[in-house]
Amino acid sequence: MTLALPAPPVPEPKRSTLVATALAVAAGTAFFGSLLGVYLQVRDDALDALRADHAANPTVVVRFLPAEVTVPEIATNTMLLTLVGAALLAQWAVYAMKRGERRQTAVALVLCAVFGLATLNSQAYTWAQMGVAIDDAGAFGTVFYASTGAFAAAVVVGVVHTAINAFRSFGGRYSATDTEGLAANALVWYFVLAAYTALWFAVYVNK
Repeated sequence: MTLALPAPPVPEPKRSTLVATALAVAAGTAFFGSLLGVYLQVRDDALDALRADHAANPTVVVRFLPAEVTVPEIATNTMLLTLVGAALLAQWAVYAMKRGERRQTAVALVLCAVFGLATLNSQAYTWAQMGVAIDDAGAFGTVFYASTGAFAAAVVVGVVHTAINAFRSFGGRYSATDTEGLAANALVWYFVLAAYTALWFAVYVNK
């Protein structure tokens, strides 16, 4: 009779992908916070100067946006709603995979990427409609494109991240007990949604 020790317990997953994504999101949050902080500081300085000029000359308009620039509110509001949908779809992919619904996971990931592309299209439309030129719009043009350009780059990262996870899902890399990559993808879209919500309020609403 041979005596043997019981098999060792299965080690818990290290969740390195989710941790790395969380660290990247934390860095992105600090970056976007800094960008919006610069935007608000530049706007406040410009408005303070305009208020001083207005006190001396009442014909001076106190407005940070150039007089010829109009914010297309339908497009900017649509972007917010689209990103809410993208975040929900990314979370749906996690939920579906945990239930073993691979087809629903695939549909959720594809639609999430489509929503991301729709957001990029809306951002491009917003740029075209506002017609802001960096060299003509002064301080506003610089901080406007720095903030919105960084947001567009974050959306591109989200779309690429979703596409990678979609291919991994199609290849059977995820299962009901392994949804770490999909959870990381959902975290990316939550970050993009939060970043745009702050951008939307600071730039497009609080003009």
